[in-house]
Amino acid sequence: YYLLIPFFKNKLRFVIELNEFPISIIKQDRISLKENKIEKLLINRLYSFNGLITCSNTLSAYYGKYLNKNAKILISPLIVDIEKFSRKYDKCKQAGDYFAYCGRLGNNKDGVPILIDSFALFAKVVDSIKLYIIGNADEKVENDLKARVNSLKMNDRIIFTGALSHAQLIPILQNAQLLLLARPNNKQSEGGIPSKSKFLWLSPG
Repeated sequence: YYLLIPFFKNKLRFVIELNEFPISIIKQDRISLKENKIEKLLINRLYSFNGLITCSNTLSAYYGKYLNKNAKILISPLIVDIEKFSRKYDKCKQAGDYFAYCGRLGNNKDGVPILIDSFALFAKVVDSIKLYIIGNADEKVENDLKARVNSLKMNDRIIFTGALSHAQLIPILQNAQLLLLARPNNKQSEGGIPSKSKFLWLSPG
């Protein structure tokens, strides 16, 4: 925000993009003092901006309270390149039938541990489906997830692919029987980008 002060003084118009709740709400007691100060400064100065771009009505209502009355708000959910996904890609013969998850594995943002536990229950009933987990995380988080899979004896059914290139990713997602998401019910999911459009909820029990 400090870097923008000279521009505000010259009365230039600014639009800000905010697609999640403040980190103080998401992280709660895990926010650092420095993060908290910077965040408070930004939120308290939102009235200086001429517009806001966000992804949901929830975030529009939250941040709208801090904008000036003349500011404009644009709600724009995730934009998908339909043309890329409309092309039919050949399915890898070795892949068989599979479900897929794609995203960041850390911070429990998408509930990957829940997804692993849920799929393990599903796998006891259906033995012809695998789960591809696409993405990466910090080394410790990734090792913990793999240890979880190992403890469930699911190493041959749950496959970690790591990060994939865009060209590799699209055919895998397109040919999956289902795209899975076990996103926890928390403040981050309440206000975050609605980026998963095809999913199945699997919950233990």
